[in-house]
Amino acid sequence: RLAKDKPGDARVYVFIGSFYRAIGDLGGAEKYMDLAREYSPRKQSIIAQQAIVAYSQGNLEKSRDLFAEAFELDERNDEAREFYAALLFLTGDADKAKALVENESIMERFAANDFLLNAAVQSGDNNFVIEMYKMRVKKNPEIDQNWASLSFLYNQVGDKAGAVATLKEAAEKRPSFSKIALCIAGNIEAGKAV
Repeated sequence: RLAKDKPGDARVYVFIGSFYRAIGDLGGAEKYMDLAREYSPRKQSIIAQQAIVAYSQGNLEKSRDLFAEAFELDERNDEAREFYAALLFLTGDADKAKALVENESIMERFAANDFLLNAAVQSGDNNFVIEMYKMRVKKNPEIDQNWASLSFLYNQVGDKAGAVATLKEAAEKRPSFSKIALCIAGNIEAGKAV
């Protein structure tokens, strides 16, 4: 009824599209997001919604291209940058994704974004994931899992010294994690599987 009463109001179509996405009707979501885009072709948030629908449909390339378009409309939009980077990782362009990190503040945001972190992990770029976890440890040293994940990643890339040093630092800074951290560090030093 709203769409009938307010023809051409892109916000109404975004709402309808969001409803369809929420109930799992991705075809309906796509249809209404496309209609919203017709009425507001350069609205960054609408383009991002189209990208989310494309991602949900499994069309990673279309999603990446839409997130790129949204990001290019306003590169100050950190969320658009993060989603674009994630889709670059998922579509095999890790170098282009990493190039979007222009300063420490952006790296901090990237590291805090679980979707982006998982995309980087899936890409297999362990060295960049290590940098993300180093930032997580720096910003949230109270989270034991950050230390454990960083150590695991160092071990994965063959840097046993980095893995052990991370766990020993964690043991110093996180007394409640100390026993486990030192046990795992000992196993790594002894060449045992962890």
